[in-house]
Amino acid sequence: MSDKAGLYDLLHLPDPLRISFVTIATILLLSVLLGEKDFGLFKVPAMPWLTRRWLRFVALAVLLLAVSGFVPFFRVAATATGLVILTSDDADVHFMADELTFRLSNPPPQQNLWGDSAEEA
Repeated sequence: MSDKAGLYDLLHLPDPLRISFVTIATILLLSVLLGEKDFGLFKVPAMPWLTRRWLRFVALAVLLLAVSGFVPFFRVAATATGLVILTSDDADVHFMADELTFRLSNPPPQQNLWGDSAEEA
């Protein structure tokens, strides 16, 4: 069973952190648009025009990147251990999972400073 997932899903980021990224990016963009405004609880500081000009494009790019993390771009398969990115050939995914399982269950022997294995010493 394959489905699609966004970048935040692949990175296993918790929901509060995802929302924090978008909130900070939105505040950054609004600080450029609403400079020198007083909202009672907080006041947006005045910035020099060169900073506002530069920050206008950077803040928009950061906001678009933060929001695009939610968009499901990547095709994934749900497994018992989590999400696996699928390639064009599903056999490669199964081979990589089997190889990883083998490596985790059979670690290489530890070697000491002289290159001898620790089991021989």
